[in-house]
Amino acid sequence: GGHLAQNIANRLLTRDEYRLVFRSSEHQLTFIEEDEKRCQELEQRYHVPIYQGDGTKIKLLKQVGLDNIDVAIAASDDDGRNVIVALQARRFGIAQVIAIVQDPDYVKLLEENNIVAVSAPWATAAMVENYLDRPGLADLLEIGSGVASLVGVNVPKNARVAGRNIRDIDIPQDCVVAAITRGKDFVVPRGDTQIDVGDHVVFVGPTEAIKSAFDMFLQKD
Repeated sequence: GGHLAQNIANRLLTRDEYRLVFRSSEHQLTFIEEDEKRCQELEQRYHVPIYQGDGTKIKLLKQVGLDNIDVAIAASDDDGRNVIVALQARRFGIAQVIAIVQDPDYVKLLEENNIVAVSAPWATAAMVENYLDRPGLADLLEIGSGVASLVGVNVPKNARVAGRNIRDIDIPQDCVVAAITRGKDFVVPRGDTQIDVGDHVVFVGPTEAIKSAFDMFLQKD
Protein backbone atom coordinates (compact mmCIF):
# COMPACT_ATOMS: atom_id res chain seq x y z
CA GLY A 1 0.00 0.00 0.00
CA GLY A 2 2.98 2.36 -0.30
CA HIS A 3 3.51 5.02 -2.95
CA LEU A 4 4.86 2.50 -5.47
CA ALA A 5 1.88 0.21 -4.96
CA GLN A 6 -0.55 3.07 -5.46
CA ASN A 7 1.22 4.16 -8.65
CA ILE A 8 0.85 0.64 -9.99
CA ALA A 9 -2.78 0.44 -8.89
CA ASN A 10 -3.57 3.74 -10.59
CA ARG A 11 -2.04 2.39 -13.77
CA LEU A 12 -3.76 -0.97 -13.64
CA LEU A 13 -7.20 0.30 -12.75
CA THR A 14 -9.46 2.36 -14.93
CA ARG A 15 -10.35 5.75 -13.52
CA ASP A 16 -14.06 5.16 -13.25
CA GLU A 17 -14.82 1.51 -12.40
CA TYR A 18 -11.52 0.57 -10.76
CA ARG A 19 -11.17 -2.65 -12.71
CA LEU A 20 -7.89 -4.16 -13.81
CA VAL A 21 -6.82 -3.39 -17.37
CA PHE A 22 -6.58 -7.10 -18.22
CA ARG A 23 -8.94 -7.40 -21.17
CA SER A 24 -9.07 -11.19 -21.45
CA SER A 25 -10.30 -12.15 -17.98
CA GLU A 26 -11.61 -10.81 -14.70
CA HIS A 27 -9.16 -10.01 -11.91
CA GLN A 28 -9.53 -8.50 -8.46
CA LEU A 29 -6.94 -6.18 -7.00
CA THR A 30 -6.13 -6.69 -3.31
CA PHE A 31 -3.88 -4.63 -1.04
CA ILE A 32 -1.85 -5.71 1.98
CA GLU A 33 -0.88 -2.81 4.25
CA GLU A 34 0.26 -2.63 7.87
CA ASP A 35 -0.85 0.89 8.76
CA GLU A 36 -4.53 1.10 9.78
CA LYS A 37 -5.00 4.67 8.56
CA ARG A 38 -3.53 3.85 5.17
CA CYS A 39 -5.81 0.81 4.93
CA GLN A 40 -8.80 3.09 5.37
CA GLU A 41 -7.47 5.50 2.74
CA LEU A 42 -6.87 2.69 0.25
CA GLU A 43 -10.34 1.22 0.81
CA GLN A 44 -11.98 4.59 0.26
CA ARG A 45 -9.95 5.25 -2.87
CA TYR A 46 -10.08 1.87 -4.60
CA HIS A 47 -13.07 0.02 -3.08
CA VAL A 48 -11.23 -3.30 -3.21
CA PRO A 49 -10.28 -5.83 -0.49
CA ILE A 50 -7.68 -4.50 1.95
CA TYR A 51 -5.84 -6.76 4.41
CA GLN A 52 -4.14 -5.10 7.36
CA GLY A 53 -0.93 -6.81 8.37
CA ASP A 54 2.64 -7.74 7.50
CA GLY A 55 2.91 -9.04 3.93
CA THR A 56 6.05 -10.98 4.83
CA LYS A 57 4.09 -13.25 7.19
CA ILE A 58 2.93 -16.61 5.85
CA LYS A 59 -0.20 -16.59 8.04
CA LEU A 60 -1.48 -13.41 6.42
CA LEU A 61 -0.74 -14.63 2.89
CA LYS A 62 -2.76 -17.75 3.62
CA GLN A 63 -5.57 -15.57 4.97
CA VAL A 64 -5.65 -13.61 1.72
CA GLY A 65 -6.19 -16.90 -0.09
CA LEU A 66 -3.21 -18.24 -1.99
CA ASP A 67 -5.38 -20.36 -4.29
CA ASN A 68 -7.05 -17.20 -5.57
CA ILE A 69 -3.87 -15.27 -6.34
CA ASP A 70 -2.65 -15.29 -9.95
CA VAL A 71 -0.16 -12.44 -9.62
CA ALA A 72 1.77 -11.09 -6.63
CA ILE A 73 3.40 -7.66 -6.79
CA ALA A 74 5.77 -6.72 -3.95
CA ALA A 75 5.79 -2.95 -4.14
CA SER A 76 6.42 -1.46 -0.71
CA ASP A 77 9.01 1.29 -0.24
CA ASP A 78 11.39 -1.22 1.38
CA ASP A 79 13.55 -3.40 -0.91
CA GLY A 80 14.15 -6.04 1.76
CA ARG A 81 10.47 -6.50 2.49
CA ASN A 82 9.69 -6.73 -1.21
CA VAL A 83 12.27 -9.48 -1.66
CA ILE A 84 10.88 -11.47 1.28
CA VAL A 85 7.28 -11.12 0.09
CA ALA A 86 8.25 -12.13 -3.44
CA LEU A 87 10.17 -15.18 -2.24
CA GLN A 88 7.26 -16.22 -0.02
CA ALA A 89 4.85 -15.85 -2.94
CA ARG A 90 7.10 -17.96 -5.17
CA ARG A 91 7.42 -20.58 -2.41
CA PHE A 92 3.65 -20.96 -2.34
CA GLY A 93 3.49 -21.47 -6.08
CA ILE A 94 2.00 -18.18 -7.26
CA ALA A 95 2.47 -18.20 -11.02
CA GLN A 96 3.57 -14.62 -11.63
CA VAL A 97 5.63 -12.71 -9.07
CA ILE A 98 7.03 -9.21 -9.53
CA ALA A 99 9.25 -7.36 -7.06
CA ILE A 100 10.09 -3.66 -7.14
CA VAL A 101 13.67 -3.05 -5.97
CA GLN A 102 16.05 -0.13 -6.25
CA ASP A 103 19.21 -1.99 -5.23
CA PRO A 104 20.63 -3.99 -8.18
CA ASP A 105 22.29 -6.41 -5.75
CA TYR A 106 18.85 -7.96 -5.16
CA VAL A 107 18.18 -8.60 -8.84
CA LYS A 108 20.20 -11.80 -9.19
CA LEU A 109 18.52 -13.41 -6.16
CA LEU A 110 15.11 -12.60 -7.60
CA GLU A 111 15.99 -13.87 -11.06
CA GLU A 112 17.29 -17.13 -9.63
CA ASN A 113 13.84 -17.68 -8.16
CA ASN A 114 12.06 -16.84 -11.41
CA ILE A 115 10.82 -13.51 -10.06
CA VAL A 116 10.59 -10.50 -12.36
CA ALA A 117 12.62 -7.63 -10.91
CA VAL A 118 11.78 -4.05 -11.86
CA SER A 119 14.25 -1.42 -10.73
CA ALA A 120 13.48 1.76 -12.62
CA PRO A 121 11.21 4.03 -10.56
CA TRP A 122 9.79 5.98 -13.50
CA ALA A 123 9.05 2.81 -15.46
CA THR A 124 7.62 0.71 -12.65
CA ALA A 125 3.90 1.15 -13.31
CA ALA A 126 4.18 0.86 -17.08
CA MET A 127 6.46 -2.17 -16.84
CA VAL A 128 4.13 -4.02 -14.49
CA GLU A 129 1.12 -3.17 -16.64
CA ASN A 130 2.81 -4.39 -19.82
CA TYR A 131 3.99 -7.60 -18.19
CA LEU A 132 0.56 -8.43 -16.82
CA ASP A 133 -1.64 -7.14 -19.62
CA ARG A 134 0.46 -8.77 -22.35
CA PRO A 135 1.90 -12.05 -21.05
CA GLY A 136 3.76 -12.51 -24.33
CA LEU A 137 6.09 -9.75 -23.22
CA ALA A 138 7.61 -12.22 -20.77
CA ASP A 139 8.98 -14.16 -23.74
CA LEU A 140 10.73 -11.04 -24.98
CA LEU A 141 12.31 -10.62 -21.56
CA GLU A 142 13.58 -14.19 -21.37
CA ILE A 143 17.37 -14.31 -21.73
CA GLY A 144 19.03 -17.68 -21.33
CA SER A 145 17.62 -19.31 -18.20
CA GLY A 146 16.86 -16.04 -16.42
CA VAL A 147 14.44 -13.17 -16.79
CA ALA A 148 15.72 -9.82 -18.01
CA SER A 149 15.42 -6.91 -15.60
CA LEU A 150 15.35 -3.16 -15.67
CA VAL A 151 17.87 -1.23 -13.59
CA GLY A 152 18.34 2.52 -13.48
CA VAL A 153 21.39 4.54 -12.46
CA ASN A 154 21.94 8.27 -11.90
CA VAL A 155 25.11 9.48 -13.62
CA PRO A 156 27.25 11.15 -10.91
CA LYS A 157 29.43 14.23 -11.15
CA ASN A 158 32.83 13.50 -12.75
CA ALA A 159 31.57 10.20 -14.16
CA ARG A 160 33.83 8.83 -16.90
CA VAL A 161 30.87 8.32 -19.23
CA ALA A 162 29.66 11.92 -18.90
CA GLY A 163 30.05 13.87 -22.13
CA ARG A 164 30.43 10.71 -24.24
CA ASN A 165 28.04 9.31 -26.82
CA ILE A 166 26.47 5.92 -26.16
CA ARG A 167 28.20 4.37 -29.20
CA ASP A 168 31.58 5.32 -27.73
CA ILE A 169 30.94 3.62 -24.37
CA ASP A 170 31.94 -0.03 -24.04
CA ILE A 171 28.57 -1.22 -22.70
CA PRO A 172 28.32 -5.02 -22.27
CA GLN A 173 26.99 -6.68 -25.40
CA ASP A 174 23.92 -8.22 -23.74
CA CYS A 175 22.95 -4.95 -22.06
CA VAL A 176 20.86 -2.26 -23.72
CA VAL A 177 20.27 1.36 -22.73
CA ALA A 178 16.48 1.28 -22.72
CA ALA A 179 15.75 4.90 -21.83
CA ILE A 180 17.14 8.09 -20.36
CA THR A 181 15.33 10.65 -18.24
CA ARG A 182 16.93 14.08 -18.06
CA GLY A 183 15.17 16.24 -15.53
CA LYS A 184 11.55 16.14 -16.61
CA ASP A 185 12.43 15.12 -20.16
CA PHE A 186 12.35 11.62 -21.61
CA VAL A 187 15.20 10.92 -24.04
CA VAL A 188 15.06 8.06 -26.53
CA PRO A 189 18.63 6.67 -26.51
CA ARG A 190 20.49 6.38 -29.80
CA GLY A 191 24.11 5.82 -30.69
CA ASP A 192 24.78 9.54 -30.92
CA THR A 193 22.97 10.37 -27.66
CA GLN A 194 25.34 12.04 -25.21
CA ILE A 195 25.34 10.98 -21.58
CA ASP A 196 25.20 13.95 -19.20
CA VAL A 197 25.78 14.28 -15.47
CA GLY A 198 22.47 13.81 -13.65
CA ASP A 199 20.94 11.63 -16.36
CA HIS A 200 18.91 8.67 -15.12
CA VAL A 201 19.95 5.86 -17.46
CA VAL A 202 17.89 2.67 -17.58
CA PHE A 203 19.43 -0.63 -18.67
CA VAL A 204 17.70 -3.84 -19.66
CA GLY A 205 19.41 -7.23 -19.81
CA PRO A 206 20.59 -10.19 -17.72
CA THR A 207 21.99 -9.62 -14.25
CA GLU A 208 25.71 -9.80 -14.90
CA ALA A 209 25.60 -7.52 -17.94
CA ILE A 210 23.46 -4.97 -16.11
CA LYS A 211 25.75 -5.09 -13.08
CA SER A 212 28.79 -4.35 -15.26
CA ALA A 213 27.03 -1.46 -17.01
CA PHE A 214 25.78 -0.12 -13.68
CA ASP A 215 29.31 -0.08 -12.23
CA MET A 216 30.72 1.42 -15.43
CA PHE A 217 28.35 4.39 -15.34
CA LEU A 218 29.25 5.08 -11.69
CA GLN A 219 33.03 5.16 -12.28
CA LYS A 220 34.61 8.58 -11.84
CA ASP A 221 37.73 10.19 -13.27
